[in-house]
Amino acid sequence: MNNITLSLLEEIKSIVGATYFFTDEESFAKYGSDETEKLHYAPQVVVKPRTAEEISKLLILCNQHLIHVTPRGAGTGLTGGA
Repeated sequence: MNNITLSLLEEIKSIVGATYFFTDEESFAKYGSDETEKLHYAPQVVVKPRTAEEISKLLILCNQHLIHVTPRGAGTGLTGGA
């Protein structure tokens, strides 16, 4: 799998909008783990798509560029799924 480039980040931001696009350390800390103890994987970007169309566009883009996608729920799991 590949790392996300700056141009790819811009494409992702254009899909979800700047309000739902996060690249800050606080978001990485929050969304890089769930309730599992001592298990953290910092993401390269956090996005919060609002529609099925945005989700579809993101998944197509990530598939084309071989980028991992980890869907996330409430983050309350104990299996390290987040």
